[in-house]
Amino acid sequence: MTLAIDPNLPFSTAGELLQLCRIRLQHRASRGKVSDRMQTPAGATTAANSEGNSEMTRNELCKAVVLDYVDAMNAGDWKRLLAQFASDARIQGVTGSGGLDFALPIWKQLHDGLNMHLDVQEIIADGNHVAVRYCEQGCWTAPFLGFTEPTGWTYELVAIEWFEISNGKIASRWGHGTGLRKRVSSAFQPPRLPPPE
Repeated sequence: MTLAIDPNLPFSTAGELLQLCRIRLQHRASRGKVSDRMQTPAGATTAANSEGNSEMTRNELCKAVVLDYVDAMNAGDWKRLLAQFASDARIQGVTGSGGLDFALPIWKQLHDGLNMHLDVQEIIADGNHVAVRYCEQGCWTAPFLGFTEPTGWTYELVAIEWFEISNGKIASRWGHGTGLRKRVSSAFQPPRLPPPE
C-alpha cells in the first residue's frame, strides 16, 4: 500500500511536505521486517482510491499532528512534544498565554505534579483547524503551580483545545478556559460530603 497525498495541502514546497511525511509517517513492521512504505499515523483514517492506495487528506494530516501532540503530552516526552510546534507558536491556556518557553514549564507540572492524562473523546478538523474534546484525569502527587502539599486526590474534567496547523506544525493552541478552577476544586480540596443529619 502506498500513500497518496492531497495536492491541495498548504505546504509551500514539495520538500516541506516530504519532511512532514518523514516525521509523521512511521515505518511499520510487516511480517517481522520493517516496511519500506510509509503508513498512515495512528489515529488517522484512510480511504482507498481506485488503485487501492491510501489517501490522507489535509484534515487527516492535521488531526495526526494533534494526536502526536496528545501522545507526547501523555508520555511526558518533551522533545517530541516540542517538535509538534512551530518555533513561534502561540499558546493560550488557563494560566495565560505565551510561547513554548511559557507553556512547557506548566505542561511539565501538569504531567509531573497532577499526573495529567488526556483521553481523546472526539476530534474534528476543518482545513488547518482542529478541535479536540478530552476527558482529562489526574491525581495530585507533587507540587503544582506553587501548591506544595499534594493531597493524593484525583480529578476528572472535560477539556477542550483548538489548534491551528501551519506547514505540518501547531502554530496556535487555545485551551479550555475553566479547567484550572475545576482541577483545583477536585484535586486540592476534600470532596464535599453531605451535611450530617
